[in-house]
Amino acid sequence: MDSFDEPVQSTDPSIDRQVLVPCMAIEDGMDLDWQLADSPFYTVLRQRCYTLARFIDNQDGNVRNPRVRP
Repeated sequence: MDSFDEPVQSTDPSIDRQVLVPCMAIEDGMDLDWQLADSPFYTVLRQRCYTLARFIDNQDGNVRNPRVRP
């Protein structure tokens, strides 16, 4: 973050991890012979995004106890 403005409510999904797995770990409806001949490995991607849960405008830098109300 580079300002005190409230961040966006949610971010766009982005690829977080990717892993190469053998075709036998994936069930895609194709028979094993086809998978071995045409697509022996699959790249599995995980996407992640963030959603704003809480925003506190703390421009003065004071640490506040959220249980004590002013």
